[in-house]
Amino acid sequence: MAAMTKKDGALWAAQKAVYAALRADAALRKLLANDGIYDGAPQNAAFPYITFGRGSFTLPGASPEEGAEQEMQLLVWSHQEGGGETRRILDALQKAIRDNPPTIQDHNLVSIQMRSASWERRQDGEHWIGVAAFRILTEPKP
Repeated sequence: MAAMTKKDGALWAAQKAVYAALRADAALRKLLANDGIYDGAPQNAAFPYITFGRGSFTLPGASPEEGAEQEMQLLVWSHQEGGGETRRILDALQKAIRDNPPTIQDHNLVSIQMRSASWERRQDGEHWIGVAAFRILTEPKP
């Protein structure tokens, strides 16, 4: 993932900070193949791994100076029979963010919490996907 610069807005800065927080968690990385945490996974990525999924951004106030609210999804990809591996990684993902909240450049983290988690077998019958949805509230540093 690219390095942060002073020009990064809240969206990109938050993704980079979450990525760094996940990479810093040894227990989570131990559950993944090749420390697999990706923005977009390489075509030949070994399972299991995590990717960034969809997100959204809203301004609760009248301007960005009043803060921002983001929804960020993290996707867990597994090839193991049954959904146990996916659920273990979702649990570790939540713990990693809770125990090591991201530091977002040029923004104060007001709160971050996992709002929901879901998992299902993919239509191909061979893969599982888990979805962790996080809510992130930030405000600009003065």
